[in-house]
Amino acid sequence: MAPAATPPAVLQRPTAELSAVLKEPATIEKISALGITPGQSTLAEAKARTHAQVVRWPDVVKAGNIKAE
Repeated sequence: MAPAATPPAVLQRPTAELSAVLKEPATIEKISALGITPGQSTLAEAKARTHAQVVRWPDVVKAGNIKAE
């Protein structure tokens, strides 16, 4: 996550670093041991996935009459 006005070039470095770590066998092993399938996505894919979640969950909460405690 970063502010909306963050230049794409600034976002590329942490994305590349994270991608490299997610390719390391030790990282894959540790993540897999947690029952998670390691994967990678582009910045555009991550943004779209986040947007879909932001749009989806308010409707689910409202439909389920879910209240914060």
